[in-house]
Amino acid sequence: MLFRSIKVILPAATPHILTGLRVGVGVAFICVIVAEMIAVNNGLGFRILEAREFFWSDKIIAGMMSIGLLGLAIDTGMSRLNSYLLRWHRGLEN
Repeated sequence: MLFRSIKVILPAATPHILTGLRVGVGVAFICVIVAEMIAVNNGLGFRILEAREFFWSDKIIAGMMSIGLLGLAIDTGMSRLNSYLLRWHRGLEN
């Protein structure tokens, strides 16, 4: 009886699970950047704050663009993973 309910519940819940995973990965990426700005002596967040102290606007913009491109790459990868794993599911994204 339990196996039958898993066969129904898991496929029905998979789109929501993967959507939560996509949002969670984005939030985790933001948290890593913020943590680098606060508590670490290396990393992209630290480099942006360091450049801010010395008024290196080119490095600040390069860092912001790097964060944006990394975020876009992560989101695109998660979106493609969702599309691949949910080939059978056609929701509102069509």
